Amino acid sequence: MEQPRVLHVTLQGLDAGQGSRTHVMEVRKELRALGFEVVAVAPPASRGPISRLLGIVVTLVSACWQLRTVDAAYVRHHPLGAPISLVAAACDVHRVEEVNGEVTDFAAVHRWLRPLLGLLSACSAYQLRTADHVIVVSRVMAEAIHRQVGVKPTIMPNGADLSIFRPAPAEGRDDRPEYALFFGALTTWQGLDVLIRAVRSPAWPDDLDLLVVGDGPLTRMIRSDAPPSVRLLGPLPQVELAELLRRARVTLSPKRTEAEMASPLKVIESIASGVPVVVTDLGQQRDLVRDHGVGLAVPVDDPEALAAAVRTLARDDERHAQCVAACLELRPELGWDRNRSTLAQVMRVDSA
Repeated sequence: MEQPRVLHVTLQGLDAGQGSRTHVMEVRKELRALGFEVVAVAPPASRGPISRLLGIVVTLVSACWQLRTVDAAYVRHHPLGAPISLVAAACDVHRVEEVNGEVTDFAAVHRWLRPLLGLLSACSAYQLRTADHVIVVSRVMAEAIHRQVGVKPTIMPNGADLSIFRPAPAEGRDDRPEYALFFGALTTWQGLDVLIRAVRSPAWPDDLDLLVVGDGPLTRMIRSDAPPSVRLLGPLPQVELAELLRRARVTLSPKRTEAEMASPLKVIESIASGVPVVVTDLGQQRDLVRDHGVGLAVPVDDPEALAAAVRTLARDDERHAQCVAACLELRPELGWDRNRSTLAQVMRVDSA
């Protein structure tokens, strides 16, 4: 029997060290595990708006051409992806749209497209309404799409590569706090300015450095405004990040309200590494903390509360140990393969 072919499309550049790249690679891995030959199409990583737009156009042309030769298409949703929807329909190709954010998120990154927000929203809605299946990563996002577009998505939560993100050996753990860790894209919705103010707060532990791993628009701000206890390491390969992560005292996800629908990989990978998390009171990251006791949740845009929560997990060994135990208990449920049977259903294949 001939191996079925699936076109995997993302119109977002796959910058090293960002959660979007990790997610794309893991989805491709799961599609291959289901028996698909994956035809991957994505633009190169780029910085300027003109080069990004050119990359999107080239990727759209390539994707539409490849649709003639595949059995299915798995598309990482993008407001400019309507041509893929049209060609997939013309070629009678089964199409799955995976949504990771709102159109407003796209406009926040590509500010020059803000005047076209209404048109982009209409294009996005068209793609979702005409898809054979819509996949989202969180309950909050599923409810929003159902309310706005009238489509009922399938929820496939993010995961972690459990072979890479592992807890530190018990005998190698140091009871004294060494550092807190933030990793991810250095963008406004990550709440990094609040995090820097938290580090300056008297409530922040004096002997606890903050390590920042990643790259993005706020890199310059962190370099110029952060106190000496904040160390910017830039993007790191996943294996190096995992080693740094498993030895952290606590990790941080101080996201803002505009990121409420997200399912932060940093939180899931931290839990898989046995490291407690401090998160803002938003969406899935809040639910993970409150339902499983893997850390602490604080109000959005509150540097004092953020610093106080970090201090609790840095100073209170008993509370910290309870959170570590909760992380280790939840860890087996966080692998990417937990979505395989659901993915098989939406792709219309028999699960292996």
